[in-house]
Amino acid sequence: MTFSIRTALLFFAIALGTLSCRCDAPRAVGGGGAAFTKCAGGSHDGQRTEVSLPPLRLIRDGRTLEIKGPDQPMVTLGLLSGLNEPDATTLSHIRFFLEQFKGAEVQMILVAGGVGVSEADNRTILTALSEAPIPILVSPGAEENFGALRKVIRELNAHHPQLIDMTLVRRVLLRHVSVLSLPGYFQPYYLEAGAQGCAYDKGDLSLLRSLVDKEHTHLLLSASPPRGVGPEAVDIGRGNVNIGDPALASALAESGIRFGLFGHVHEAAGNATQDDGKTPAAPGLWHDSLYLQAGAADAVPVSTVGGGMMAGVGHVVELSGDRARYRRIAVP
Repeated sequence: MTFSIRTALLFFAIALGTLSCRCDAPRAVGGGGAAFTKCAGGSHDGQRTEVSLPPLRLIRDGRTLEIKGPDQPMVTLGLLSGLNEPDATTLSHIRFFLEQFKGAEVQMILVAGGVGVSEADNRTILTALSEAPIPILVSPGAEENFGALRKVIRELNAHHPQLIDMTLVRRVLLRHVSVLSLPGYFQPYYLEAGAQGCAYDKGDLSLLRSLVDKEHTHLLLSASPPRGVGPEAVDIGRGNVNIGDPALASALAESGIRFGLFGHVHEAAGNATQDDGKTPAAPGLWHDSLYLQAGAADAVPVSTVGGGMMAGVGHVVELSGDRARYRRIAVP
């Protein structure tokens, strides 16, 4: 988790009650009485659309999006998170990652939270990402203002239909892979936008379980990581404390989801384990299960748990059959 001066000022404004809420999702009260907006509902919103992104076709039926295109032996994904500071250097990082993803023949870009605190930041970051002519799956985390993010994606969709709001779409099918979304953060107290931010609750975890079938290899996209064990876990925070969601860890185990891409705990950048949450999963090797921490892709250096500073991190993830492997990409 990276906190900037702007973030500190935002917390101060929230404390003074100067932020008003314009939310279009159900309100709830989380642990400690903190109010929050639910990121996603479980009901079908009635939207049925088809978009052409040659050679791909994107067919949406409510919360499910199916991507049809050329048959390829592997599904290749680009993973980013932590793009909250949209200065010139961060925008150059985005251009770098898009070039790297193009060279890797990435078929979808997955964003595990961190696309800006303000509406203006959302617009700047998502416009830059939209230079990629492939589906871009955006799932918010602890930083985003829910209403502002939905508004920006809706407006940008007029010219960039490849931007996919993963608070509305909960399942994306590409050949044998099913990408499931769990948008928001599990602790409302830590939402940077306060009551304008969004979180998930037990009902959302129940819905997640219901989206699992026997026909696909399922991969979870969520800014919020599950509770892990030990220093190699994707949720290891400062002070060497595992700070992920224990309820999410249980839901993943119960539903048999063995692959997950996560954000938020950027000080654990690049950490990867098997689905037990503790056994390290090395890059470049095929794994029967994989949890991966994206790290922060922007230009703000993050002090890592292992020591040192890191900025400008992304990943390429490949899925073949029922196995996955990954490699890290770092801005030089």
